[in-house]
Amino acid sequence: MIKKIFKRIAYTLTLLYFPVIKVKMIRSYPGLRFPKGFRISTSTFIDHPQNLEIGENVYIGHHCFIEASNGITIGEGCQLTNYVNITTHSSHNSIRYYGKHNTEKKPKGYVQGPIVIG
Repeated sequence: MIKKIFKRIAYTLTLLYFPVIKVKMIRSYPGLRFPKGFRISTSTFIDHPQNLEIGENVYIGHHCFIEASNGITIGEGCQLTNYVNITTHSSHNSIRYYGKHNTEKKPKGYVQGPIVIG
């Protein structure tokens, strides 16, 4: 009986708070200009949004991570689905070469550059 009461309370709370916490599609993002037809999820995170160029009618889905420190261009009509990660650098090989105690200014294996999706 107590289990049933707790389930009912949890269900009621879910109904009350779902409109507040649910993931939504919006037409703007802080730090970005929003062209015609642009839609992005509230759960998407963009690092360095000032280095991101977006064309018209672009869709960026839920739970994406976009790191644009070296520049990213997403062309007109592109659609990025859910759980997409885009980064303009990779330190994977550099970490393997040097370990976590890297003191090099330009380590071997550290790759960086702009990305164009189009």
